[in-house]
Amino acid sequence: MTPTLALTCLLASSQMTAMAATEIPVLVVDTPIDYDHPALASVAPEAAPVNLTTQAAFTGTLPDDASGWDHGTHVAGIIASWSMAQSENPVTIHNAVLFPTPEQDTPGIEEPPEDKTPEMLQAELENMTRAFNWDHQLNETRARVDREATALEATIQRRAVRVVNMSWGEMLLGQMIGVLLTASIQDEDVTGASVIARVNTLMKITEDRYREMIRRNPEVTFIIAAGNDGRDLNRAGDPIGALSIDRLLRSALMGTMGDIPGLNAYFSNIREPNVILVGALNASENRMARFSNHGAESVDVLAPGSSIRSTITHGRYTEMSGTSMAAPAVTGLVARLLQIDPELSAGEVKEIIVSSTDRRNRWRNKVRSGRVNRAEAIALCREGRRTKDTMLAAAVLLATL
Repeated sequence: MTPTLALTCLLASSQMTAMAATEIPVLVVDTPIDYDHPALASVAPEAAPVNLTTQAAFTGTLPDDASGWDHGTHVAGIIASWSMAQSENPVTIHNAVLFPTPEQDTPGIEEPPEDKTPEMLQAELENMTRAFNWDHQLNETRARVDREATALEATIQRRAVRVVNMSWGEMLLGQMIGVLLTASIQDEDVTGASVIARVNTLMKITEDRYREMIRRNPEVTFIIAAGNDGRDLNRAGDPIGALSIDRLLRSALMGTMGDIPGLNAYFSNIREPNVILVGALNASENRMARFSNHGAESVDVLAPGSSIRSTITHGRYTEMSGTSMAAPAVTGLVARLLQIDPELSAGEVKEIIVSSTDRRNRWRNKVRSGRVNRAEAIALCREGRRTKDTMLAAAVLLATL
């Protein structure tokens, strides 16, 4: 081998090795993550989690009853397993806390006095009345969503995040109940249809602001859980039905909102090249889970989402089900592909994952592609990486002639 050719091979080999060893920052937008879990210690970042509500570092500590941390911890465990399996290159899983509870993150807040003056009670009543006013709720939603999206974007850019995992079921439930309480406390002459219209308005505010943020970060892949209402997302434009407030309240409290006509779903209309909307498979992984939202034009892929065993707080493991369990499987796969080839664009990542899915006739009208195939996606990615390395070696050789 000539010195020139040897140098060429060495340069190409060094670049390929550097690519394979690249660490990929992943961001989980969820409840807090318990990084003290033995299975998550290696993916814990040096930077503290971010509280998107306060736009500051999340300072909560793990409580004895840590159920409020289990969801985010479970999601992180799935991402770690899908990205690290058969790989020596761990990802770093960052945490953006979207659902902190008061006891989890209340620095500097003192306990209220037991004896309250009439003036204090009157002020509290006025604050409650204002909080349940629809115009106030509308303005507060706009301000809150803008703060959260701004903080999320800043975190993505500051930490060079390549993949973001997002679940929004709790937000839909919270907004439904909030609007119902607004109608009840104000004793307004409202109908079920008007409540649904208000909920849709709040969701559109959220969706529009996050779509703007997603479009401004085209190099980042956003993995979004499709939701657990068992509904067709492409039929979100159905006419709003005549429903009673009692029926809506029961549906909100029980989490059975999929059969409410006219109720839109979060992010079902965000169809961007850097967004992958994920539905869930059943336990046998041969059919779509009954709870999973679907849509031939909305849901991009399906992933395991039923009875998924993963990490929870205090070093424990448990099984959970939901599209929130399916989305992190795809997030972990995206991280693995980027470890193999960090030069992939978000659009290329999506193309690899979608084109490598297992397709079945039973899913044809429910999802754009099919079931994610980790091995096939990695094989396609490696093939593309080898092609790039060959072209790089050829270019270096030509430059030395």
